This record gives sequence, structure tokens and C-alpha cells, in this order.
Amino acid sequence: MASDQTCNKISPAMAEALVHYATSNITPQQTYKEISVSLQVLTKKSPCNFLVFGLGYDSPMWANLNHDGRTVFLEEDKS
Repeated sequence: MASDQTCNKISPAMAEALVHYATSNITPQQTYKEISVSLQVLTKKSPCNFLVFGLGYDSPMWANLNHDGRTVFLEEDKS
């Protein structure tokens, strides 16, 4: 019995982000409500150019929510 379905893997970057969050005990830097606002915009506009102010524990999430887009992080702290 032939199937027209294809098996699509998630990207390695997405897999790393999922493992990062699944094993982290760090409190998110934004609330669910705050993140949801950006998610709604990215859902409609991505892939796009996306500028994130600050590099933090949530960086893998932002990069992956803009799949195939260009995500740039602007961070003032050299470390």
C-alpha cells in the first residue's frame, strides 16, 4: 500500500533547542503572554529579517521560530 505522505525531520537546530529547553531549569526571561505576542507576528511574517535585542537563554527559540529567516541578535555585553 503506497503512501503519499513524506517524513520530514525537524532541523538539527530545532532539535538542539528542544533539548535545551527540556533540560533547563532556568526561568524564562519573558512571560508566556509576552512571548506569544512575538510568536503571533513570526507565525504571520516568517521567514523574515528578525532583530532580537539581547542574547539570552531564549536565543535558540527565537532563531528557530524564524525558520529559514535571518535572525540577528544585538548584545551589548561582550561575555
